[in-house]
Amino acid sequence: EFVIENKQIYVKLSGYVWIDKQSGKLSERNSLYRDDLNDEADELLEGVIVRLIDRRTGEIVKNDNGEDFYALTQEIDLGDSIIRYYQFVDVRIEDLENYYIEFEYVGLTYTNVTPHIDKDNGSKAAENPEERDTFNKGFSTIEGSSQTTGVALDENGNVAHELTYNKDTEQHTSTLINEGLPVGQYPITANTDETGYSIIEQFETGMEEIPYINLGLYERIQPDLSLIKDMQNVRLEINGYHHIYEYAQRFANLEKQDNGDYGNTRFDVGVKFKNKYIETYTRAIYRADYEYENEADSSKELQVYITYRIGVLNESSGLTTQVNNLVDYFDSRYDIVDAGTGINQEGKITGNIEYDEETYNDEYKKAIIHTNSRINYGEINEFYVQFKLTREAVIEIMSAEGETLDNVAEINSYSTFDANGSVYAGIDIDSNPGNAVPGDITTYEDDTDSSPALKLETAENENAREIAGKVFLDSTSGQLLKGQIRQGSGQYEEGETGIPGVEVKLTENTGTGLVYTATTDDNGDFYISDFIPGDYTLTYTWGDETYTVQNYKGTVYDKDRYIANSNNKEWYKDDVETRWTDAIDNYDQEQELPN
Repeated sequence: EFVIENKQIYVKLSGYVWIDKQSGKLSERNSLYRDDLNDEADELLEGVIVRLIDRRTGEIVKNDNGEDFYALTQEIDLGDSIIRYYQFVDVRIEDLENYYIEFEYVGLTYTNVTPHIDKDNGSKAAENPEERDTFNKGFSTIEGSSQTTGVALDENGNVAHELTYNKDTEQHTSTLINEGLPVGQYPITANTDETGYSIIEQFETGMEEIPYINLGLYERIQPDLSLIKDMQNVRLEINGYHHIYEYAQRFANLEKQDNGDYGNTRFDVGVKFKNKYIETYTRAIYRADYEYENEADSSKELQVYITYRIGVLNESSGLTTQVNNLVDYFDSRYDIVDAGTGINQEGKITGNIEYDEETYNDEYKKAIIHTNSRINYGEINEFYVQFKLTREAVIEIMSAEGETLDNVAEINSYSTFDANGSVYAGIDIDSNPGNAVPGDITTYEDDTDSSPALKLETAENENAREIAGKVFLDSTSGQLLKGQIRQGSGQYEEGETGIPGVEVKLTENTGTGLVYTATTDDNGDFYISDFIPGDYTLTYTWGDETYTVQNYKGTVYDKDRYIANSNNKEWYKDDVETRWTDAIDNYDQEQELPN
Protein backbone atom coordinates (compact mmCIF):
# COMPACT_ATOMS: atom_id res chain seq x y z
CA GLU A 1 0.00 0.00 0.00
CA PHE A 2 1.37 3.33 -1.08
CA VAL A 3 0.60 6.61 0.70
CA ILE A 4 0.73 9.73 -1.56
CA GLU A 5 1.11 12.96 0.34
CA ASN A 6 -0.44 16.12 -1.18
CA LYS A 7 2.11 18.87 -1.17
CA GLN A 8 0.78 22.43 -1.46
CA ILE A 9 2.37 24.14 -4.44
CA TYR A 10 0.46 27.42 -4.86
CA VAL A 11 -0.88 30.23 -2.73
CA LYS A 12 -2.81 33.41 -3.46
CA LEU A 13 -1.50 36.87 -2.61
CA SER A 14 -3.84 39.82 -2.11
CA GLY A 15 -4.22 43.20 -0.57
CA TYR A 16 -5.60 46.66 -1.13
CA VAL A 17 -4.49 50.26 -1.54
CA TRP A 18 -6.18 52.94 0.46
CA ILE A 19 -6.12 56.71 0.74
CA ASP A 20 -5.45 57.60 4.34
CA LYS A 21 -7.42 60.72 5.21
CA GLN A 22 -7.52 62.90 8.25
CA SER A 23 -10.86 63.83 9.71
CA GLY A 24 -12.14 65.97 12.49
CA LYS A 25 -9.54 67.73 14.57
CA LEU A 26 -6.83 65.12 14.24
CA SER A 27 -3.47 66.81 13.70
CA GLU A 28 -1.60 63.59 12.82
CA ARG A 29 -2.62 60.71 10.61
CA ASN A 30 -2.46 57.23 12.18
CA SER A 31 -1.56 55.46 8.90
CA LEU A 32 -4.07 52.64 9.43
CA TYR A 33 -7.05 51.78 7.28
CA ARG A 34 -10.38 52.57 8.94
CA ASP A 35 -9.32 52.20 12.52
CA ASP A 36 -11.41 53.49 15.40
CA LEU A 37 -10.04 57.04 15.25
CA ASN A 38 -10.53 57.52 11.53
CA ASP A 39 -13.54 55.32 10.94
CA GLU A 40 -15.20 56.43 7.70
CA ALA A 41 -12.72 58.87 6.17
CA ASP A 42 -10.32 56.42 4.48
CA GLU A 43 -11.08 55.26 0.94
CA LEU A 44 -10.03 52.17 -1.02
CA LEU A 45 -8.41 53.05 -4.33
CA GLU A 46 -8.90 51.17 -7.59
CA GLY A 47 -6.70 51.21 -10.67
CA VAL A 48 -3.31 51.04 -8.92
CA ILE A 49 -0.70 48.90 -10.68
CA VAL A 50 0.61 45.98 -8.60
CA ARG A 51 3.48 43.70 -9.66
CA LEU A 52 5.12 40.61 -8.19
CA ILE A 53 8.88 41.09 -8.54
CA ASP A 54 11.74 38.59 -8.28
CA ARG A 55 14.46 40.40 -6.37
CA ARG A 56 17.12 38.14 -7.93
CA THR A 57 16.46 39.54 -11.39
CA GLY A 58 14.44 42.65 -10.69
CA GLU A 59 11.93 41.40 -13.25
CA ILE A 60 8.21 40.67 -12.98
CA VAL A 61 7.52 37.08 -11.95
CA LYS A 62 5.73 34.96 -14.56
CA ASN A 63 3.13 32.30 -13.80
CA ASP A 64 3.17 28.76 -15.16
CA ASN A 65 1.53 30.00 -18.35
CA GLY A 66 4.32 32.50 -18.98
CA GLU A 67 2.18 35.50 -18.05
CA ASP A 68 3.34 38.37 -15.85
CA PHE A 69 2.05 38.56 -12.30
CA TYR A 70 0.58 41.98 -12.94
CA ALA A 71 -2.68 43.27 -11.53
CA LEU A 72 -4.74 46.35 -10.86
CA THR A 73 -6.62 47.10 -7.71
CA GLN A 74 -10.19 46.77 -8.89
CA GLU A 75 -13.69 47.15 -7.63
CA ILE A 76 -15.49 43.94 -6.67
CA ASP A 77 -19.22 43.95 -5.92
CA LEU A 78 -19.98 41.46 -3.18
CA GLY A 79 -23.68 42.26 -3.09
CA ASP A 80 -23.83 43.72 0.37
CA SER A 81 -20.58 45.61 -0.03
CA ILE A 82 -18.03 46.78 -2.57
CA ILE A 83 -14.33 46.18 -2.11
CA ARG A 84 -11.31 47.26 -4.11
CA TYR A 85 -8.33 44.96 -4.02
CA TYR A 86 -5.84 43.02 -6.12
CA GLN A 87 -5.11 39.28 -6.14
CA PHE A 88 -2.37 37.04 -7.57
CA VAL A 89 -3.46 33.42 -8.07
CA ASP A 90 -1.20 30.35 -8.22
CA VAL A 91 1.98 31.87 -6.89
CA ARG A 92 4.57 29.14 -6.29
CA ILE A 93 5.24 28.81 -2.59
CA GLU A 94 8.74 27.46 -3.08
CA ASP A 95 9.87 30.83 -4.53
CA LEU A 96 8.06 33.14 -2.12
CA GLU A 97 11.26 33.97 -0.25
CA ASN A 98 12.60 35.59 -3.45
CA TYR A 99 9.53 37.70 -4.18
CA TYR A 100 8.28 41.13 -3.17
CA ILE A 101 5.26 43.23 -4.10
CA GLU A 102 5.68 46.50 -5.97
CA PHE A 103 3.00 49.18 -6.34
CA GLU A 104 3.07 51.96 -8.93
CA TYR A 105 1.02 55.14 -8.60
CA VAL A 106 1.04 58.86 -9.37
CA GLY A 107 3.95 60.07 -7.30
CA LEU A 108 3.10 63.70 -7.80
CA THR A 109 -0.26 63.22 -6.13
CA TYR A 110 0.44 60.53 -3.52
CA THR A 111 3.10 59.24 -1.15
CA ASN A 112 3.13 56.30 1.25
CA VAL A 113 1.94 56.43 4.83
CA THR A 114 4.04 55.22 7.76
CA PRO A 115 4.18 51.40 7.44
CA HIS A 116 2.71 49.07 10.08
CA ILE A 117 3.73 45.59 8.91
CA ASP A 118 2.46 44.01 12.12
CA LYS A 119 -1.16 45.05 11.59
CA ASP A 120 -3.67 43.68 9.09
CA ASN A 121 -4.93 47.20 8.32
CA GLY A 122 -1.45 48.63 8.12
CA SER A 123 0.70 49.45 5.10
CA LYS A 124 3.34 46.87 4.12
CA ALA A 125 5.16 48.91 1.48
CA ALA A 126 7.18 52.11 1.26
CA GLU A 127 8.95 54.17 -1.37
CA ASN A 128 12.65 53.90 -2.02
CA PRO A 129 14.04 57.20 -0.63
CA GLU A 130 16.47 57.51 -3.51
CA GLU A 131 13.68 57.07 -6.04
CA ARG A 132 11.60 59.73 -4.30
CA ASP A 133 14.60 62.06 -4.14
CA THR A 134 15.27 61.60 -7.86
CA PHE A 135 11.59 62.13 -8.57
CA ASN A 136 11.56 65.37 -6.54
CA LYS A 137 14.61 66.68 -8.35
CA GLY A 138 12.81 66.14 -11.62
CA PHE A 139 10.51 68.98 -10.56
CA SER A 140 13.18 71.44 -9.45
CA THR A 141 11.70 74.21 -11.58
CA ILE A 142 8.22 74.59 -13.05
CA GLU A 143 7.86 76.81 -16.09
CA GLY A 144 5.04 77.48 -18.52
CA SER A 145 5.61 76.86 -22.21
CA SER A 146 2.17 77.67 -23.66
CA GLN A 147 -1.40 78.28 -22.58
CA THR A 148 -2.07 74.57 -22.10
CA THR A 149 1.31 73.00 -21.39
CA GLY A 150 4.33 73.51 -19.19
CA VAL A 151 7.58 71.82 -18.30
CA ALA A 152 9.26 70.57 -15.16
CA LEU A 153 13.02 71.00 -15.21
CA ASP A 154 15.43 68.82 -13.26
CA GLU A 155 18.27 70.09 -11.08
CA ASN A 156 20.46 70.45 -14.18
CA GLY A 157 17.92 72.58 -16.02
CA ASN A 158 16.89 69.84 -18.44
CA VAL A 159 13.26 69.06 -19.27
CA ALA A 160 12.30 66.16 -17.03
CA HIS A 161 8.52 66.17 -17.50
CA GLU A 162 6.02 67.81 -19.80
CA LEU A 163 2.96 69.09 -18.02
CA THR A 164 -0.53 69.19 -19.46
CA TYR A 165 -3.21 71.46 -18.04
CA ASN A 166 -6.97 71.39 -18.20
CA LYS A 167 -8.22 74.95 -18.52
CA ASP A 168 -11.45 75.93 -16.79
CA THR A 169 -12.27 79.30 -18.31
CA GLU A 170 -15.32 79.83 -16.14
CA GLN A 171 -13.39 79.58 -12.89
CA HIS A 172 -10.14 81.04 -14.24
CA THR A 173 -8.20 78.02 -13.01
CA SER A 174 -6.15 75.20 -14.47
CA THR A 175 -5.41 71.76 -13.08
CA LEU A 176 -2.97 69.02 -13.96
CA ILE A 177 -4.39 66.18 -16.04
CA ASN A 178 -3.34 62.87 -14.42
CA GLU A 179 -5.24 60.67 -16.91
CA GLY A 180 -6.42 58.66 -13.93
CA LEU A 181 -4.68 55.94 -11.98
CA PRO A 182 -2.77 53.84 -12.80
CA VAL A 183 -1.67 55.43 -16.05
CA GLY A 184 -0.70 58.75 -14.49
CA GLN A 185 2.04 60.82 -16.09
CA TYR A 186 4.41 60.84 -13.13
CA PRO A 187 4.69 57.32 -11.63
CA ILE A 188 6.67 56.31 -8.59
CA THR A 189 6.81 52.96 -6.81
CA ALA A 190 6.61 51.57 -3.30
CA ASN A 191 7.54 47.99 -2.40
CA THR A 192 7.49 45.59 0.51
CA ASP A 193 11.28 45.15 0.62
CA GLU A 194 11.66 48.74 1.81
CA THR A 195 9.71 47.92 4.98
CA GLY A 196 11.34 44.54 5.69
CA TYR A 197 8.04 42.78 5.11
CA SER A 198 8.68 39.10 4.19
CA ILE A 199 5.94 37.33 2.22
CA ILE A 200 7.22 33.83 3.03
CA GLU A 201 7.12 34.54 6.76
CA GLN A 202 3.37 35.15 6.49
CA PHE A 203 2.73 31.71 5.01
CA GLU A 204 1.50 28.82 7.13
CA THR A 205 0.89 25.28 5.90
CA GLY A 206 -2.59 24.92 4.49
CA MET A 207 -3.06 28.63 3.98
CA GLU A 208 -4.81 29.31 0.69
CA GLU A 209 -4.19 33.04 0.60
CA ILE A 210 -1.81 35.56 2.16
CA PRO A 211 -3.97 38.68 2.52
CA TYR A 212 -3.39 42.27 3.64
CA ILE A 213 -0.27 42.98 1.59
CA ASN A 214 -1.48 46.55 1.55
CA LEU A 215 -0.25 49.98 0.59
CA GLY A 216 -1.44 53.11 2.35
CA LEU A 217 -1.19 56.44 0.53
CA TYR A 218 -2.05 59.99 1.38
CA GLU A 219 -2.44 63.01 -0.83
CA ARG A 220 0.64 65.17 -1.04
CA ILE A 221 0.29 68.88 -0.42
CA GLN A 222 0.70 70.86 -3.61
CA PRO A 223 2.05 74.39 -3.98
CA ASP A 224 -0.49 77.15 -4.26
CA LEU A 225 0.65 80.65 -5.16
CA SER A 226 -1.62 83.62 -5.61
CA LEU A 227 -0.74 87.05 -6.96
CA ILE A 228 -2.27 90.50 -6.67
CA LYS A 229 -1.12 93.64 -8.45
CA ASP A 230 -2.00 97.28 -8.19
CA MET A 231 -0.70 100.67 -9.24
CA GLN A 232 1.33 101.92 -6.27
CA ASN A 233 1.81 105.53 -7.36
CA VAL A 234 2.30 107.96 -10.21
CA ARG A 235 5.20 110.39 -9.92
CA LEU A 236 5.24 113.50 -12.10
CA GLU A 237 8.60 115.18 -12.62
CA ILE A 238 9.30 118.47 -14.40
CA ASN A 239 12.06 121.06 -14.14
CA GLY A 240 13.63 119.27 -11.16
CA TYR A 241 10.41 119.10 -9.13
CA HIS A 242 8.13 116.16 -8.52
CA HIS A 243 4.79 115.19 -7.05
CA ILE A 244 3.60 111.68 -6.09
CA TYR A 245 0.02 110.47 -6.29
CA GLU A 246 -0.65 107.33 -4.23
CA TYR A 247 -3.04 104.55 -5.29
CA ALA A 248 -2.62 100.84 -4.28
CA GLN A 249 -6.18 100.37 -3.03
CA ARG A 250 -5.89 96.59 -3.23
CA PHE A 251 -3.11 96.62 -0.66
CA ALA A 252 -4.94 98.87 1.78
CA ASN A 253 -5.44 97.15 5.15
CA LEU A 254 -4.02 93.89 3.84
CA GLU A 255 -3.63 92.02 7.12
CA LYS A 256 -3.87 88.44 8.27
CA GLN A 257 -7.15 87.35 9.78
CA ASP A 258 -7.46 85.47 13.07
CA ASN A 259 -7.36 82.15 11.20
CA GLY A 260 -3.97 83.05 9.69
CA ASP A 261 -5.05 83.70 6.10
CA TYR A 262 -5.87 86.81 4.13
CA GLY A 263 -9.45 85.97 3.32
CA ASN A 264 -10.82 85.82 -0.21
CA THR A 265 -11.35 89.50 -0.85
CA ARG A 266 -8.10 90.29 -2.63
CA PHE A 267 -6.33 87.16 -3.83
CA ASP A 268 -9.40 85.29 -5.06
CA VAL A 269 -9.56 85.19 -8.86
CA GLY A 270 -13.27 85.90 -9.04
CA VAL A 271 -12.89 88.96 -6.86
CA LYS A 272 -9.88 90.27 -8.78
CA PHE A 273 -11.72 90.58 -12.06
CA LYS A 274 -15.31 91.09 -10.99
CA ASN A 275 -15.09 94.02 -8.61
CA LYS A 276 -14.45 97.76 -8.66
CA TYR A 277 -10.71 97.30 -9.07
CA ILE A 278 -11.12 96.69 -12.79
CA GLU A 279 -11.96 100.39 -13.07
CA THR A 280 -9.46 102.88 -14.45
CA TYR A 281 -7.24 105.14 -12.38
CA THR A 282 -7.05 108.76 -13.57
CA ARG A 283 -4.32 111.37 -13.34
CA ALA A 284 -4.73 114.98 -14.39
CA ILE A 285 -1.72 116.76 -15.92
CA TYR A 286 -1.39 120.51 -16.44
CA ARG A 287 -1.27 121.56 -20.06
CA ALA A 288 1.70 123.81 -19.33
CA ASP A 289 3.64 120.80 -18.05
CA TYR A 290 3.27 118.57 -21.07
CA GLU A 291 3.68 121.46 -23.53
CA TYR A 292 6.93 122.67 -21.96
CA GLU A 293 10.02 121.91 -24.05
CA ASN A 294 13.66 122.38 -23.12
CA GLU A 295 15.99 121.86 -26.07
CA ALA A 296 19.09 122.36 -23.93
CA ASP A 297 18.11 119.78 -21.30
CA SER A 298 15.28 117.38 -22.16
CA SER A 299 15.51 115.83 -18.66
CA LYS A 300 13.78 119.01 -17.40
CA GLU A 301 10.73 118.19 -19.54
CA LEU A 302 7.77 116.30 -18.14
CA GLN A 303 8.45 112.69 -17.11
CA VAL A 304 5.70 110.45 -15.74
CA TYR A 305 6.82 107.51 -13.59
CA ILE A 306 4.30 104.72 -12.90
CA THR A 307 5.15 102.23 -10.16
CA TYR A 308 3.29 98.95 -9.73
CA ARG A 309 3.21 96.82 -6.62
CA ILE A 310 3.01 93.02 -6.85
CA GLY A 311 2.19 90.77 -3.90
CA VAL A 312 2.70 86.99 -4.04
CA LEU A 313 1.05 84.88 -1.33
CA ASN A 314 2.14 81.32 -0.51
CA GLU A 315 -1.05 79.41 0.36
CA SER A 316 0.51 75.92 0.33
CA SER A 317 0.53 74.58 3.89
CA GLY A 318 3.91 73.38 5.13
CA LEU A 319 5.78 74.19 1.91
CA THR A 320 8.17 76.94 1.01
CA THR A 321 7.84 78.18 -2.55
CA GLN A 322 10.43 80.15 -4.47
CA VAL A 323 9.22 82.50 -7.17
CA ASN A 324 12.08 82.31 -9.63
CA ASN A 325 10.75 84.99 -11.92
CA LEU A 326 7.68 86.99 -12.82
CA VAL A 327 6.60 88.16 -16.24
CA ASP A 328 5.20 91.67 -16.54
CA TYR A 329 3.33 92.75 -19.66
CA PHE A 330 3.32 96.52 -20.09
CA ASP A 331 2.13 99.17 -22.53
CA SER A 332 4.61 99.44 -25.41
CA ARG A 333 4.72 103.21 -24.87
CA TYR A 334 6.23 102.62 -21.42
CA ASP A 335 9.97 102.45 -20.78
CA ILE A 336 10.88 100.11 -17.92
CA VAL A 337 13.09 101.88 -15.39
CA ASP A 338 13.65 99.54 -12.47
CA ALA A 339 12.42 96.57 -10.44
CA GLY A 340 13.00 95.84 -6.78
CA THR A 341 11.67 94.73 -3.42
CA GLY A 342 10.85 98.13 -1.93
CA ILE A 343 10.08 101.77 -2.55
CA ASN A 344 11.21 104.86 -0.65
CA GLN A 345 9.35 108.06 0.24
CA GLU A 346 10.48 109.72 -2.96
CA GLY A 347 8.91 106.96 -5.02
CA LYS A 348 12.25 105.43 -6.05
CA ILE A 349 12.72 101.64 -6.23
CA THR A 350 14.97 99.99 -3.62
CA GLY A 351 16.35 96.45 -3.34
CA ASN A 352 17.02 96.29 -7.06
CA ILE A 353 16.19 93.10 -9.00
CA GLU A 354 17.57 92.16 -12.40
CA TYR A 355 15.17 91.98 -15.32
CA ASP A 356 15.20 91.25 -19.06
CA GLU A 357 13.06 93.25 -21.47
CA GLU A 358 11.56 91.52 -24.48
CA THR A 359 9.29 92.39 -27.39
CA TYR A 360 5.83 90.82 -27.15
CA ASN A 361 3.56 92.37 -29.79
CA ASP A 362 2.64 95.78 -31.19
CA GLU A 363 0.70 96.75 -28.06
CA TYR A 364 2.73 95.20 -25.26
CA LYS A 365 6.30 94.69 -24.23
CA LYS A 366 7.23 92.25 -21.51
CA ALA A 367 9.85 92.02 -18.80
CA ILE A 368 11.08 88.87 -17.08
CA ILE A 369 11.82 89.93 -13.49
CA HIS A 370 14.27 87.60 -11.74
CA THR A 371 12.83 87.65 -8.23
CA ASN A 372 14.46 84.44 -6.88
CA SER A 373 12.48 84.95 -3.70
CA ARG A 374 11.50 82.22 -1.23
CA ILE A 375 8.12 82.62 0.45
CA ASN A 376 7.12 80.71 3.58
CA TYR A 377 3.61 79.38 4.06
CA GLY A 378 1.10 82.12 4.82
CA GLU A 379 3.51 84.92 3.96
CA ILE A 380 3.49 87.57 1.24
CA ASN A 381 6.54 88.82 -0.62
CA GLU A 382 6.23 92.11 -2.43
CA PHE A 383 7.91 93.41 -5.56
CA TYR A 384 7.83 96.73 -7.36
CA VAL A 385 8.20 97.55 -11.05
CA GLN A 386 8.61 101.12 -12.31
CA PHE A 387 8.05 102.52 -15.79
CA LYS A 388 8.47 105.92 -17.39
CA LEU A 389 6.43 107.89 -19.91
CA THR A 390 8.31 110.63 -21.70
CA ARG A 391 6.67 113.93 -22.63
CA GLU A 392 6.22 112.67 -26.19
CA ALA A 393 4.56 109.47 -24.95
CA VAL A 394 2.24 111.47 -22.69
CA ILE A 395 1.16 113.68 -25.61
CA GLU A 396 0.62 110.61 -27.80
CA ILE A 397 -1.57 108.96 -25.16
CA MET A 398 -3.54 112.11 -24.40
CA SER A 399 -4.14 112.85 -28.07
CA ALA A 400 -5.77 109.44 -28.45
CA GLU A 401 -8.05 107.90 -25.85
CA GLY A 402 -5.86 109.14 -23.02
CA GLU A 403 -5.70 105.66 -21.51
CA THR A 404 -2.78 103.28 -21.13
CA LEU A 405 -3.14 99.52 -21.43
CA ASP A 406 -3.60 97.25 -18.42
CA ASN A 407 -0.40 96.16 -16.73
CA VAL A 408 -0.46 92.37 -16.25
CA ALA A 409 1.84 90.36 -13.98
CA GLU A 410 2.07 86.58 -13.75
CA ILE A 411 4.27 84.03 -12.02
CA ASN A 412 6.48 82.69 -14.78
CA SER A 413 8.58 80.10 -12.91
CA TYR A 414 8.65 78.66 -9.40
CA SER A 415 10.26 75.94 -7.29
CA THR A 416 8.97 74.22 -4.16
CA PHE A 417 10.79 73.02 -1.04
CA ASP A 418 9.79 70.88 1.95
CA ALA A 419 10.34 71.66 5.62
CA ASN A 420 13.93 70.43 5.37
CA GLY A 421 14.71 72.73 2.46
CA SER A 422 14.86 69.88 -0.05
CA VAL A 423 13.32 70.12 -3.52
CA TYR A 424 9.70 69.01 -3.47
CA ALA A 425 7.83 67.74 -6.54
CA GLY A 426 4.67 69.79 -6.85
CA ILE A 427 2.46 71.58 -9.36
CA ASP A 428 0.43 74.64 -8.40
CA ILE A 429 -3.10 73.41 -7.72
CA ASP A 430 -4.88 76.02 -9.81
CA SER A 431 -2.41 77.86 -12.03
CA ASN A 432 -0.21 77.25 -15.03
CA PRO A 433 2.80 79.61 -14.99
CA GLY A 434 3.46 81.89 -17.92
CA ASN A 435 0.24 81.20 -19.84
CA ALA A 436 -1.58 84.54 -19.54
CA VAL A 437 -2.41 86.53 -22.64
CA PRO A 438 -2.50 90.24 -21.75
CA GLY A 439 -5.92 91.70 -22.40
CA ASP A 440 -7.66 88.29 -22.44
CA ILE A 441 -9.17 87.88 -18.98
CA THR A 442 -10.15 84.26 -19.69
CA THR A 443 -6.46 83.33 -19.51
CA TYR A 444 -5.91 84.92 -16.09
CA GLU A 445 -5.57 82.48 -13.20
CA ASP A 446 -4.80 82.62 -9.51
CA ASP A 447 -1.15 83.48 -10.23
CA THR A 448 -2.07 86.39 -12.50
CA ASP A 449 -3.43 89.86 -11.90
CA SER A 450 -4.06 92.97 -13.95
CA SER A 451 -3.65 96.43 -12.50
CA PRO A 452 -6.25 99.01 -13.53
CA ALA A 453 -5.32 101.09 -16.55
CA LEU A 454 -4.13 104.67 -16.14
CA LYS A 455 -6.05 107.44 -17.84
CA LEU A 456 -4.20 110.73 -18.39
CA GLU A 457 -6.33 113.87 -18.50
CA THR A 458 -5.70 117.57 -18.97
CA ALA A 459 -6.32 119.44 -15.72
CA GLU A 460 -9.46 121.55 -15.98
CA ASN A 461 -9.14 125.32 -15.77
CA GLU A 462 -10.67 125.52 -12.33
CA ASN A 463 -7.97 123.16 -11.06
CA ALA A 464 -5.11 124.85 -12.88
CA ARG A 465 -1.91 125.86 -11.13
CA GLU A 466 -2.31 129.57 -10.34
CA ILE A 467 -0.77 132.51 -8.48
CA ALA A 468 -3.15 135.26 -7.38
CA GLY A 469 -2.40 138.50 -5.60
CA LYS A 470 -3.32 142.10 -5.02
CA VAL A 471 -1.48 145.38 -5.26
CA PHE A 472 -2.97 147.78 -2.74
CA LEU A 473 -2.43 151.13 -1.07
CA ASP A 474 -1.57 150.38 2.54
CA SER A 475 -3.37 153.06 4.55
CA THR A 476 -1.78 154.94 7.46
CA SER A 477 -3.29 156.57 10.51
CA GLY A 478 -3.06 160.09 9.06
CA GLN A 479 -1.20 161.36 12.11
CA LEU A 480 2.34 162.65 12.02
CA LEU A 481 4.02 161.43 15.19
CA LYS A 482 7.32 162.99 16.10
CA GLY A 483 10.25 160.55 15.85
CA GLN A 484 8.23 157.78 14.19
CA ILE A 485 8.02 156.54 10.60
CA ARG A 486 4.69 157.00 8.90
CA GLN A 487 3.83 153.57 7.50
CA GLY A 488 1.01 151.09 7.02
CA SER A 489 0.45 147.70 8.69
CA GLY A 490 2.06 145.64 5.90
CA GLN A 491 -1.12 143.67 5.24
CA TYR A 492 -4.21 144.20 3.15
CA GLU A 493 -7.29 145.13 5.16
CA GLU A 494 -10.88 145.48 4.03
CA GLY A 495 -11.55 148.86 2.45
CA GLU A 496 -8.01 149.61 1.34
CA THR A 497 -7.63 150.71 -2.28
CA GLY A 498 -6.44 148.33 -5.00
CA ILE A 499 -4.02 149.77 -7.54
CA PRO A 500 -4.76 149.00 -11.22
CA GLY A 501 -2.36 148.85 -14.13
CA VAL A 502 0.61 147.39 -12.26
CA GLU A 503 2.69 144.97 -14.34
CA VAL A 504 3.44 141.70 -12.55
CA LYS A 505 6.11 139.43 -13.94
CA LEU A 506 6.87 135.81 -12.85
CA THR A 507 10.43 134.91 -13.88
CA GLU A 508 12.02 131.44 -13.53
CA ASN A 509 15.44 131.69 -11.83
CA THR A 510 17.24 128.54 -12.99
CA GLY A 511 17.92 129.40 -16.60
CA THR A 512 14.79 128.11 -18.34
CA GLY A 513 14.03 131.59 -19.70
CA LEU A 514 10.39 131.26 -18.72
CA VAL A 515 8.55 134.52 -18.00
CA TYR A 516 4.83 134.90 -17.30
CA THR A 517 3.17 138.32 -17.06
CA ALA A 518 -0.09 139.85 -15.89
CA THR A 519 -1.50 143.32 -15.16
CA THR A 520 -3.58 144.23 -12.14
CA ASP A 521 -7.23 144.95 -12.87
CA ASP A 522 -9.35 147.86 -11.60
CA ASN A 523 -9.40 146.27 -8.12
CA GLY A 524 -5.64 145.74 -8.05
CA ASP A 525 -6.00 141.97 -8.47
CA PHE A 526 -3.86 139.82 -10.79
CA TYR A 527 -3.74 136.16 -11.76
CA ILE A 528 -0.96 134.12 -13.39
CA SER A 529 -1.63 130.52 -14.43
CA ASP A 530 -0.37 127.77 -16.74
CA PHE A 531 3.23 127.86 -15.52
CA ILE A 532 5.46 124.88 -14.81
CA PRO A 533 6.90 124.18 -11.34
CA GLY A 534 10.10 126.08 -10.65
CA ASP A 535 12.03 128.60 -8.58
CA TYR A 536 10.49 131.94 -9.45
CA THR A 537 10.83 135.65 -8.65
CA LEU A 538 7.70 137.80 -8.71
CA THR A 539 8.40 141.38 -9.84
CA TYR A 540 6.00 144.33 -9.63
CA THR A 541 6.62 147.33 -11.88
CA TRP A 542 4.58 150.36 -10.95
CA GLY A 543 4.54 154.10 -11.23
CA ASP A 544 2.09 156.40 -13.05
CA GLU A 545 0.58 159.84 -12.67
CA THR A 546 -1.43 158.76 -9.68
CA TYR A 547 1.12 156.57 -7.89
CA THR A 548 4.42 158.17 -8.70
CA VAL A 549 7.62 156.44 -7.69
CA GLN A 550 8.80 159.63 -6.02
CA ASN A 551 5.78 159.77 -3.71
CA TYR A 552 5.10 156.07 -3.03
CA LYS A 553 7.18 153.07 -2.00
CA GLY A 554 6.63 149.47 -0.96
CA THR A 555 4.94 149.13 2.41
CA VAL A 556 6.50 147.59 5.50
CA TYR A 557 7.74 144.02 5.05
CA ASP A 558 7.95 141.54 7.96
CA LYS A 559 11.46 140.05 7.65
CA ASP A 560 10.88 137.69 10.57
CA ARG A 561 7.99 136.13 8.70
CA TYR A 562 10.26 135.56 5.71
CA ILE A 563 12.89 133.84 7.88
CA ALA A 564 10.26 131.67 9.55
CA ASN A 565 8.94 130.50 6.18
CA SER A 566 12.27 130.13 4.38
CA ASN A 567 12.21 126.32 4.75
CA ASN A 568 8.46 125.92 4.49
CA LYS A 569 7.55 125.11 0.89
CA GLU A 570 3.86 125.35 1.67
CA TRP A 571 3.92 128.64 3.58
CA TYR A 572 1.18 129.99 1.36
CA LYS A 573 -1.28 127.52 2.90
CA ASP A 574 -0.84 128.96 6.40
CA ASP A 575 -3.01 131.81 7.70
CA VAL A 576 -4.58 132.30 4.29
CA GLU A 577 -7.07 134.90 5.57
CA THR A 578 -4.28 137.37 6.42
CA ARG A 579 -2.79 138.90 3.28
CA TRP A 580 0.71 140.14 4.06
CA THR A 581 2.85 142.02 1.61
CA ASP A 582 5.41 139.67 0.02
CA ALA A 583 7.66 142.09 -1.86
CA ILE A 584 10.03 144.97 -1.13
CA ASP A 585 11.39 147.76 -3.31
CA ASN A 586 14.52 147.24 -5.38
CA TYR A 587 16.98 149.36 -3.40
CA ASP A 588 19.42 149.85 -6.30
CA GLN A 589 16.67 151.18 -8.52
CA GLU A 590 15.57 153.54 -5.75
CA GLN A 591 19.05 155.09 -5.64
CA GLU A 592 18.91 155.88 -9.36
CA LEU A 593 15.65 157.83 -9.13
CA PRO A 594 15.89 161.67 -9.62
CA ASN A 595 15.42 163.78 -6.50
